[in-house]
Amino acid sequence: MSTWEGAWNDPGPPDHSPREIITALHLTRVYRHPRAITAVNDVTFSIFEGEIFGLLGPNGAGKTTLFRMLTTLLRPSAGGAFIDGHSITEEPDIIRSIIGVCSQNTTLDPDLTAWENLDFYGELLNLDPEVRDARIRDLLKVSGLSDRGGLPIRTFSRGMMRRLEIVRAFIHNPRILFLDEPTMGLDPASRQAIWGQIRKLNGHGVTVVLTTHYMDEAARLCHRVAFMDTGEIVAIGAPQSLVDQIFSGEIIEVPLPPASERLCGEVLGIPGVISVHADGGLLQIVTRDPDQVLPELRRLIPFEGAGLIDPVARPPTLEDVFIRLTGEARKGRGRME
Repeated sequence: MSTWEGAWNDPGPPDHSPREIITALHLTRVYRHPRAITAVNDVTFSIFEGEIFGLLGPNGAGKTTLFRMLTTLLRPSAGGAFIDGHSITEEPDIIRSIIGVCSQNTTLDPDLTAWENLDFYGELLNLDPEVRDARIRDLLKVSGLSDRGGLPIRTFSRGMMRRLEIVRAFIHNPRILFLDEPTMGLDPASRQAIWGQIRKLNGHGVTVVLTTHYMDEAARLCHRVAFMDTGEIVAIGAPQSLVDQIFSGEIIEVPLPPASERLCGEVLGIPGVISVHADGGLLQIVTRDPDQVLPELRRLIPFEGAGLIDPVARPPTLEDVFIRLTGEARKGRGRME
């Protein structure tokens, strides 16, 4: 497995929950029709009880396939995984009783009320009617929808429907909640509401595993994240830890002017420059001393004459980590179709 080694300096789980609750061992999935494609390649990692864990990566990275194997919807081609000590291949029924799953696509019945949707799902899970009623009241409260329980779903906004779907996955009081792109396509206010809901569930001891394309979401919510690309985990750790390990300084970005290869070498020679990275039409410069580097950079590049915006330094983000790691992975191994 090709891995960015520095990212494996993993700070571990939250202090209050050191026990592994999910363990994947050499997990592999190969799709063989119409041609062999390795969607997940020899993945080994652990998720700890009580943490919010994010699976990140570009489209086609293998996140959804890994998600489906961990939730027993897809059998691995090789390797295996254990959910709270139970094998995903040997004990799928037990695992389904202790996990909740909220997929990307809505499965709510628009003609039923919020209460009826939850009640129907609870009945499918064979919950006792009295227990079911109490759970529905609690979950409507958690989702902030207590005053809308009697309204049909077709009157709900997308954000409200998403909040209901998340608590529906929690109706049988699972120990682990799997969320696939929980806020995709939602407006900022709805995303904030979902984040609060996830934190509230996690605060009651629920382990949360989520996939997301939103790096700000991962940075704000997750105790740890795993970056996937071309079927492999290329980095794992706490969001800020990964940022600090990959970017040991501030970032200055400028558009790539002509003769960029020569320029890269000259910029790298500026005192205080740690690294120079050219990608996507930008020259990304990492430095611990932007006050020293910026004047020299302005002397090298005639920003005003070239019509370029005067450069400034900024702190690195998890999005920078995403671009750096997955970009390097694609160059080194090629993209999975």
